[in-house]
Amino acid sequence: MEGISWADLDAEERRAIAILGTGLSIELCDPIVLLKLKWLGLMVGSHLTAAAHDLRRRVILEEIQTSDAYSPESSQSFASCEDNSPASERPS
Repeated sequence: MEGISWADLDAEERRAIAILGTGLSIELCDPIVLLKLKWLGLMVGSHLTAAAHDLRRRVILEEIQTSDAYSPESSQSFASCEDNSPASERPS
């Protein structure tokens, strides 16, 4: 597994890692892709290895950091949506 990046994986391999990483059924994945992930050391049995989880986590965090949805400008707009009134004054 040493030295494998997200870019080294094809779309089906990425899809399988995403599916397994979210806890969905292994039956949603192509069996050939699963064999390749096992060969690469990204799977043991029907589960992702710690290295595969770390790879997936790293990609997700990079996407979040580069996403416009999490820019300082948009976080201010999210803050303006918060209801800071006391619970007794909120509509039920």
